[in-house]
Amino acid sequence: MATYELVKAKAQAAKQAAAKLAVTSTAVKNAALLAMAAALEAQQSEILAANERDMTAAAAKGMKLSLIHISEP
Repeated sequence: MATYELVKAKAQAAKQAAAKLAVTSTAVKNAALLAMAAALEAQQSEILAANERDMTAAAAKGMKLSLIHISEP
């Protein structure tokens, strides 16, 4: 699938999802957000390790450090 078609398909899927979310209860949306937050927290170490690998690879390919540097909160 070409990039244009892929982006178009993703945009259409997002539009359909937005329509479904518009009629979804706040309680269900909040539960989904809490589940996503818990999953991110549970995978934090793996996510940060993958990010570090990506940043190292980007630097090795010559990407400017100002584009890949992330300051700690």
